[in-house]
Amino acid sequence: MKTIAVCGATGMQGGNVVTALLATKDYKVRAVTRNTSSEKAKALQEKGVEVVEGDFDDVEKMVAAFGGCHGAFLVTNFWEHCNAAKELQQGKNLADACSQAGVKHVVWSTLADTREQNDEIPMLGEYKVPHFDAKAEVSKYLDELKLPTAHLVTTFYSENLLGILAAKKGEDGVKRLIIPIGESRFPVVSVGDIGKAACHCLVKEIAGELCIASDKLTLSEMTKIMTEVTGEETSYYSPSFEEYRSYGFPGCEELANMFQWYSVHTDMFCGKFDLEDLKESVGITDFRTWCEANVDGLKG
Repeated sequence: MKTIAVCGATGMQGGNVVTALLATKDYKVRAVTRNTSSEKAKALQEKGVEVVEGDFDDVEKMVAAFGGCHGAFLVTNFWEHCNAAKELQQGKNLADACSQAGVKHVVWSTLADTREQNDEIPMLGEYKVPHFDAKAEVSKYLDELKLPTAHLVTTFYSENLLGILAAKKGEDGVKRLIIPIGESRFPVVSVGDIGKAACHCLVKEIAGELCIASDKLTLSEMTKIMTEVTGEETSYYSPSFEEYRSYGFPGCEELANMFQWYSVHTDMFCGKFDLEDLKESVGITDFRTWCEANVDGLKG
């Protein structure tokens, strides 16, 4: 049986990749994590997963973690440090480690390069949307190394609606999403579907770009479904991009730029995601189904 290394195996994306790979019963799974004694790491061991220590800032340690692996799922977490330069370096370190360890096939969880389009979105240093653009630079680096790579292009997590962007109840008792995108349609993806898509790429040893989304919706459509599923009236407020940038929480300018990019380039970006093909090849689930599975979290 081939061994597949999964980075971030105790996190959202990596954890779902592990689940999908185990379901195939065709691979040995090696979970790469910083803390091998955590409860999540122990839970993986109980499922028969090999757990090894990894440090994305240490190439030699990652070479050892990838040793003997046929494939690897790579992901970095910008929001852990909010530093695009650090994310870029960590991504390159993972790529170098795979190359040095002789990994035959890589799946890299990435995002679109927002600098490729001409628009009026303000730059944040050398990037428009740093957590998009740094990952896109790692994609180019992987290709320069000539590593057979599936570039798994993701999008807005449905799970954001359970956390940082959850609907908040106003004084009128109505819950509202606060997202600056107006009525532009945008693609959303569940982390479960990311796991299934990564597994699909690893099993088929796909090289090139695969864009993974679970659904494409407007805020009106999204809140209508949330209202029907939860039984709680849910609406939305779409502030201007300028207003959203002024909110002051860490990352608000970056998120404003991200939503502006989604809005300005909605047709182009939505066109990258072929939902009918993804239903057939990956087995994606639509937003309503995701809401039904997460109704308690949406009510929280």
